[in-house]
Amino acid sequence: MTRLILAMTALLFLGACAQQTSTRTTSFTDPAYQGVLFSSLAVEAEAGLQEREIIERTAAARLGNMNITTLASLDVLPPTRDYNQATRKRRMMDSGMQGLLVITPSNKQIVEDYIPGSRLNSGFTPYAGYGRHGRRDHFGIGGGMNFGGGFYDPGIVLREPQSTYVASIYSLPQFDRVWTAEFSVRGANGMDFNAVAGRFAEILVRRLGADGLIPMPAR
Repeated sequence: MTRLILAMTALLFLGACAQQTSTRTTSFTDPAYQGVLFSSLAVEAEAGLQEREIIERTAAARLGNMNITTLASLDVLPPTRDYNQATRKRRMMDSGMQGLLVITPSNKQIVEDYIPGSRLNSGFTPYAGYGRHGRRDHFGIGGGMNFGGGFYDPGIVLREPQSTYVASIYSLPQFDRVWTAEFSVRGANGMDFNAVAGRFAEILVRRLGADGLIPMPAR
């Protein structure tokens, strides 16, 4: 029964961890652009193809759900072609978007946390002895058996992926940097970095709303 309880507890713990993503964020808005709302944004992730697609498509979908016109850079800068920096910039300027949101992953690592286990004992152990009783120095002898048993829970090692991202918004067509932020996102035990990228895109959009850069839907 004790083994079953511990197994169920471990499963519940891991299930709770699977739902959690921890984030640390620092951001800054240029004072000249305080109060400016962006109603259309192009999204560009400077990353490998799979991560780029996850970040751009997820961020564009979340922004679209908030009635913001979006454009993924994949649609105007296909990864099958090579572009110099001037051409990339010109295509973004000609996109018709109000701003360009650029995301760059800067670091990835696996963070290990150890949750120690415990030793659980149950049953009986042998004992024997005698002692002095009462006022008349009466001695008694007693004994018994305590049958022992137990097991050791070795604990759990959590391996959590952690990614760092830098995000900036540039006004178009001027290309003034309006806003910049750094994000450190740690996923749950066993999560891969592409899943962390998807979570980050959602967190990024929430931060844009909190910093007053995009109009928030009426509640």
